Amino acid sequence: MFQFIKSLRQKDTMSFKQKFRSVDVLILDDIQFMIGKVSTQEEFFHTFNSLLDMNKKVIISGDRSPSDLGSFNERMKSRLSGGLVVDIMPADYNLRFSIIKNKYNELKR
Repeated sequence: MFQFIKSLRQKDTMSFKQKFRSVDVLILDDIQFMIGKVSTQEEFFHTFNSLLDMNKKVIISGDRSPSDLGSFNERMKSRLSGGLVVDIMPADYNLRFSIIKNKYNELKR
């Protein structure tokens, strides 16, 4: 999103489009930060569709489900809901402890 805003300020959206519409996989974190940013949502909608038309992969994360994105563009909410939506819960104490213990043992070596 930062790169899109930067390209808008520099009046160079074409290079943004060329770069992000030619990737094999697009990963976007924190999509909820696009709420209220109409031009960003519009550009992302077209980029998203362009990638899907070319059978590319798009991975998006956020802190809420697509249906809970409030004033987010309805077309985009529909597209997001059409994919795999997974609620990922935080790891419990035992799993977190096990991960830390394993990482500690790796670093000790």
